[in-house]
Amino acid sequence: MFNLFGKKKPNNQPHPLKVNFAKIYIPTCLQDMRSGFINAMASDEAIGVLSRGWTKFGEANLPKNEMLKPIGLDVTVFREQAQIIIALSFPEPTCEGEPFFSGAVIDLPDENDRTEEAMNAAPYRYFVSSMTTSGTEIEELVGEDYCKQGNGPEADLHLFIEWVMNAAVRDSSIMSVRSEDEDMKQAVERARATLPAITEKFLAGELENFIVKMPISDGNATEHFWLVDLKYHDGKFSGAIEGEPQTVQGVEEGQCYEVAFEEVTDWMHIKDGLIYGNYSLRVLLPSMPPAKAQLYADRFAPAD
Repeated sequence: MFNLFGKKKPNNQPHPLKVNFAKIYIPTCLQDMRSGFINAMASDEAIGVLSRGWTKFGEANLPKNEMLKPIGLDVTVFREQAQIIIALSFPEPTCEGEPFFSGAVIDLPDENDRTEEAMNAAPYRYFVSSMTTSGTEIEELVGEDYCKQGNGPEADLHLFIEWVMNAAVRDSSIMSVRSEDEDMKQAVERARATLPAITEKFLAGELENFIVKMPISDGNATEHFWLVDLKYHDGKFSGAIEGEPQTVQGVEEGQCYEVAFEEVTDWMHIKDGLIYGNYSLRVLLPSMPPAKAQLYADRFAPAD
């Protein structure tokens, strides 16, 4: 069947079944039997199908004493406009390089042409979130190779789904905000007006995955970065910069940084799959293609 595993794995190395199930078995299913895979994952038997696939795949490639039970396998399937999203959870990783989640975003054919042939030909993108020493890393399957997309959010399924579905949000996590843009000015004002109340909830431990946006200037250039892994002390937020700089110098992704409360330009947190805050993105919706704008609009909670 597959000859992917080789000899017994060294200690403290990723377990080959965990890695190859996420990075080879699932993509093979997507490539070779997309229609059947979608139907199976959307059925009530999805976890059973995954578990049987896990067992057969492992037994075909591993000695019996190296087999792992498929504890923790889970699937979440939902529709977003003309796309279907299949998010998989894998057995809990215990070593750097083992996967937390994977996600397939499949473009559905026109409703009048959803034949098996059309479904099998539907374009898709596939992402894997894996454990690192400092958090998570996301890779995308491009052709036959995995391309690193950088550090991912913390190991939370909802955040991973949000990352996958909002690749454009991540791309625009670095934003040059024109000072003359009145709509963006109003977005900043709204974010700052609501920041005190949301910060109180953050300090009370009522929020998960709370992040803030801040400006960094270098000469005439200004970029706005999300600051993650937040702490708050003495009127300042501190955390790690998310996103690679495009124009400013002297900072890099993952760098620890500090921003005064009054300098924050936006905030965001996610609950039950909905985005709260992120006023800077909301004002960009009219400039997006209608389908993409609607995709993001559907994920926003009502503005405060």
